Amino acid sequence: MSKVALVYVENYEYSNVLNAVKKGIDLIGGIDKFIKTSDKVLLKPNFLAAEVAEKSVTTHPSVFNAIGTILTEKNISVSYGDSPGIGKVDGIAKKSGIYSVAERLGIKLVSFDEKETVFFERGKQNKSFTIAKTIKEHDALISLPKLKTHALTTLTGAIKNQFGCVPGSLKAQFHLKIPDLNNFTKMLVDLNELINPKLIIMDAIVAMEGNGPRSGSPRKLNVLLFSSDAIAIDAVASRIVSVNPKDVPTVKNGFLSGFGVKSEDEIEIVGDNIEKFIVHDFEMPHKKRSALRLLASMTNTKLGKKIFNIFLSKPVIIESICIKCGVCVEVCPVTPLALNFEKNGKTSPPEYDYSKCIKCYCCQELCPHRAIKLKGIF
Repeated sequence: MSKVALVYVENYEYSNVLNAVKKGIDLIGGIDKFIKTSDKVLLKPNFLAAEVAEKSVTTHPSVFNAIGTILTEKNISVSYGDSPGIGKVDGIAKKSGIYSVAERLGIKLVSFDEKETVFFERGKQNKSFTIAKTIKEHDALISLPKLKTHALTTLTGAIKNQFGCVPGSLKAQFHLKIPDLNNFTKMLVDLNELINPKLIIMDAIVAMEGNGPRSGSPRKLNVLLFSSDAIAIDAVASRIVSVNPKDVPTVKNGFLSGFGVKSEDEIEIVGDNIEKFIVHDFEMPHKKRSALRLLASMTNTKLGKKIFNIFLSKPVIIESICIKCGVCVEVCPVTPLALNFEKNGKTSPPEYDYSKCIKCYCCQELCPHRAIKLKGIF
């Protein structure tokens, strides 16, 4: 059994969050169960891109402040870091509000640029990862994910948060190497088993619905989730937004992996009743749940995949919103690019060549102006 604690939080006022974090950690065994005073601890927030906290793109600074205070008051050595999809980590930390909190607490921002290749024999999809060297230089990682919708994986939470431990452009290489959604999410589960966060605190006081993980809308859920099991916490988060956990490919493959819980029956929810938080109208990024999208990667024949791919949602640029900044072109992982300015230069938005598009949705994920949306059946 894995415990997941749910704690109601009215808003991000620091005293409310601090009390909730203390309560949540105590409900699953107390901080001493997960962290020794001699440990070097690394806090891993979600630093997707440079946005203010109110947009719900990044982990809220009040959540970071609460766990940072708890650790530093015990004289535990604490650092923090991430490798964002675009932009510099210090700029993102500053804009999100976390940088000033960390400075006040004496928590150092560490670089994820230096790489180390680690062999992982237990991996089912991947037996080798190149990760930020600093991960192995710390004794314990505390993951601070934000609950958001995600075009590729339906939801992004605890499991997906550890993808930020892969430095910079190497993340795009995984999309190229593993374009199949089912196998890609198996890789994310392998990565989680390798990194093995000791504690997870999920920020869902205000989550993100719709065109996430950057261009969606904030949605108040008033809850923090706590666990040491990434699969369990993502499964419970799925239930809160009325999604069957088995329809979230990271959770589905997590159940099958043997790392963490194998089913919802092995999850013990403590603290506040989950019924208090469940919403039935949480807007998802697809017209259909990802269980249907998953069929694309589970179709055995090339013809079947080709037919299904026709109906799979494609990224589309909304010309009236696009300011032609070129971020979508910059983050496209395929060569030759699936979209570019070649036809008209920067006098008009980039154009897609969908025959080259692998539907990784990196362009939609990182567009800073909410100018890319998904259109299609699945």
